[in-house]
Amino acid sequence: MVVVPFTDGILVEGGPTRQVLRGVATRDLIPRLLPLLDGTRDVAEVAEQAHVPVLHVEQVVALLYTCGLLEEGAADEDPLADTPSALFLSRNLDSTRVSRNTSEVLARMRGTHVAVSARGDIGVRLQAALLAAGFGRVDLCEQGDPDGRPDLVVAVSGDSRADLRTVGGWCAARGIPMLPAYLHGTSVDLGPYIDPSFTVSYDDVEHQCAAAEEAERLDRATDDPAMRAMAIALVTNQATAIVGRVGSTVVLRGLVRTDLEAWRQDLYVMAPVPAITDKGATLTKAGVPLALAFETSVAFPPRKLLNPRDHQVHYKPGNVALQHESKRWPSARTLVLPTKGILPQAPLEPAAPPAVEQLDRAHLASLLMVAAGRKDAAESPRSVPRWAPTGGNLGSVTLHAVVRNVDGVPAGIWGYDAAAHRLARLPEPLDLAQLEGEDSPAVIVLTGSLSRVASKYSTFAWRIVHLDAGVAIAQVVHTARSLGISARPLDRWDDRKLAAAFDLDLDAEPITGVLELRPLTTDEA
Repeated sequence: MVVVPFTDGILVEGGPTRQVLRGVATRDLIPRLLPLLDGTRDVAEVAEQAHVPVLHVEQVVALLYTCGLLEEGAADEDPLADTPSALFLSRNLDSTRVSRNTSEVLARMRGTHVAVSARGDIGVRLQAALLAAGFGRVDLCEQGDPDGRPDLVVAVSGDSRADLRTVGGWCAARGIPMLPAYLHGTSVDLGPYIDPSFTVSYDDVEHQCAAAEEAERLDRATDDPAMRAMAIALVTNQATAIVGRVGSTVVLRGLVRTDLEAWRQDLYVMAPVPAITDKGATLTKAGVPLALAFETSVAFPPRKLLNPRDHQVHYKPGNVALQHESKRWPSARTLVLPTKGILPQAPLEPAAPPAVEQLDRAHLASLLMVAAGRKDAAESPRSVPRWAPTGGNLGSVTLHAVVRNVDGVPAGIWGYDAAAHRLARLPEPLDLAQLEGEDSPAVIVLTGSLSRVASKYSTFAWRIVHLDAGVAIAQVVHTARSLGISARPLDRWDDRKLAAAFDLDLDAEPITGVLELRPLTTDEA
């Protein structure tokens, strides 16, 4: 680990990520304490030897742990603690925070029985690499089935996927996890990790690979020593990440194709192949519905493979700041909405909803507020209280309104500024009669802040913005009924017309719902 001091702090290189720690006290104190933080002393002993207050040492320990630069000392000295593998594991321990220290990782790997199914030199070299990584038992099986009942089978083939199919069937019959790797040309296809208890089967993987490779012919694997060494290193890395729970386990998400010549990686999601699909579903070449492929790509692994470190993204300053962002129209004319006395005073499912002859500004204000509005200012600036829960408390729902006949609100197109609880008057590029709900007094259009949510949740953001929209719609429907209003969600609408009306970029802000508003009829009430 390298510590580089500068004017108002230090730079630390050698952990999972480069860290810059600022502050004059940080610059002076941390370099003094680092040599003492070797796992043989507790906080009080470190403070005594460094001649600094215990509180200061506790603060440094908390800071270093948060930055991923500290691990707990082991109860007993591990004989492999100074090996290259142990040093790698130690420096990347914080990537998952599953283990308290490197000794726990090494113990887990020593207790794992791995079987390698591969022919020739590559099998021998992979066996040696896995043993060097710290696995306790690694059997090489060049012909036939593995011995005993291994905890993991690593299968490598440079001839055809048929060899992997045989191993996949053997593992599936016994419920044993498998990590396949297929070498072709200058590339290696690694994964996906296959566990009969929760992942796709190898048959599904092979079916999807065959469909994707139908138009191309894969060359025989290269004999270049450097490329073969790199392929072995990639397989070893993923086996270590899966068992040791340190590092990124990309094979949990799908098949990773690495071009060892161009040094490029592509990830291919592998989903279950259904026996029967809906006639209206859009399918991949392999017959997998696109919706299923997406859901598979963002699905959470089982609890035993969750990483505590992933939850820490919620507390990054940048992600905390995202809670405060919302869509605004700074140059638009605004209409202030009431906040007092607009919420329902009766149960959300009253036996006899109040009679309403015409929607008014208070009705609209109430529905907009419970769907996407904010409550009174929070005591902490880190928290934004909302009427409707949203994923990560990011407030992904943005509301727009087409107003035709609402008392106190001029007819036209409006945007809802959730932070200020007001309406912003928008231009009208289209005649209101061309938009959805031409017979209703008002229409609420929901959009999702996909680009903002994706900056935190990546592809999972697509699911979040639609789940948030569902919650907001439910809030509106129940609140509207208690006010004597019908809020009817539409099952279809014209994306392009609405995008033109509200000046939306559908790639960054998709439309997630449309609601028609009108007074309840006597029969509905």
